[in-house]
Amino acid sequence: MQTEDQMIPTDAKDDSIIKPFILEFPLSPIFEMNQLQQKLIADGKKIYKFGFGQSPFGPPKCMIDELAAHAHEKDYLHVQGLLPLRQEIARFYEKYTKYPISPENVVVGPGSIENLFVFQQVFNGNLITPNPTWVSYGPQAKLAGNKHYWIEAYKDGEFEFNCQQFDETLTKLAGQKNYLFLTYPNNPMGITIGREKLKEIASIARRHGCYVVSDEIYSEQSFIEEGHTSISEFYPERTIVSNGISKWLGAGGWRIGFFIVPSGMRPLIDAMNMYNSEMCSGVASPIQYGTVKGFEDTQEMTDYFANTKKILLTLSTMFRRTLDEAGIVCTKTGELGSYYILLDFTNQPKTAALKAKFEKLDDKNITISRMVQDMMIEEDGVAMLAASAFGLPEDRLFFRLSFADFHGDTLLAKVAAGEEITEEFCLSNCATMFEGLQVLIKWWTEKEVVA
Repeated sequence: MQTEDQMIPTDAKDDSIIKPFILEFPLSPIFEMNQLQQKLIADGKKIYKFGFGQSPFGPPKCMIDELAAHAHEKDYLHVQGLLPLRQEIARFYEKYTKYPISPENVVVGPGSIENLFVFQQVFNGNLITPNPTWVSYGPQAKLAGNKHYWIEAYKDGEFEFNCQQFDETLTKLAGQKNYLFLTYPNNPMGITIGREKLKEIASIARRHGCYVVSDEIYSEQSFIEEGHTSISEFYPERTIVSNGISKWLGAGGWRIGFFIVPSGMRPLIDAMNMYNSEMCSGVASPIQYGTVKGFEDTQEMTDYFANTKKILLTLSTMFRRTLDEAGIVCTKTGELGSYYILLDFTNQPKTAALKAKFEKLDDKNITISRMVQDMMIEEDGVAMLAASAFGLPEDRLFFRLSFADFHGDTLLAKVAAGEEITEEFCLSNCATMFEGLQVLIKWWTEKEVVA
């Protein structure tokens, strides 16, 4: 009988069939972590899932009902997106842009990541990002053949975009087309950007003619009192807004994202439509119909946004306070949002022993942050993502924690039944997550390193 290897055609293991530069790219660390979490759970290991940033809440009932009502829709739609959906997105987002939005300037695509990738494929220019930033921007730029420049943005637990360095970088790149990808609330830090800082960034970008792609995927999860502010309010002529339904509408698996493009940038819309027409034909028809309801001004949606935000804000406060009391450096309370916290273990007492262990490793292809990431999940089931994936130094022990591993729909149902959102409410309904937080703290403050 043939072995399994003998049964596989010889060319099945021949990577010469792949373009050489593609072989340079690993699987996205975000999805590598999620797949590892799921595999370990399937194998029977208890895992505290702090490593993947999926919304804990499901889509609102009105969206689910509308999706079911349109499940029969079989026709291809306009490649730019269903017109009623684009109309509702335009109406919804005018409160942020502060200018009228035409549905003709809204581009609907199969997820915000895909839209950002298509943009980088068609846009002729250099990428500029804060450091840290979302993991996919850089690889997407490299795949598109675009150069990538970093702007320092981390300082002592704060997201502090270095405007002077941004100005200097654009001066060096004078005469070239450039675009800044700016995410806020920020992933991995969970901090948003205030109005005055956005005005300053907009002023520098305008002076140099730099385009801005404002990734506002967490817009409805900004915790500051005045709510989310879009940089498009201060720089409308060259700001492209990117958003989607995966985070604040709880529908990551539905795969819908949208761009709002300035009216003077029609060639970009045409180029993206062309690319999408050849790549995906458009977003699934029933999903587009179902999504319309999420942008309508109804009491159900008002309650959904208010309650999901209050739950996340309460959890954010509790997590940050607990970490601070344990002596672990983390994102400071302030202008916060989303469900992320950046942890800095660089100066923890345990770090010296971890560095000593790292120096003895035979595998020189692994970084110390990856070694620690693997140790935490293998020893105690604590899954967190090393923040070197977001651009921070690999030799420092930065990790992103996502506090989203709870059944959000259960909490929303209890709130609808009259329960109040308090710390006690969150503690009792997110018990496994808080148990994991204590395991994490003990791993760093009590557990010894085995040489």
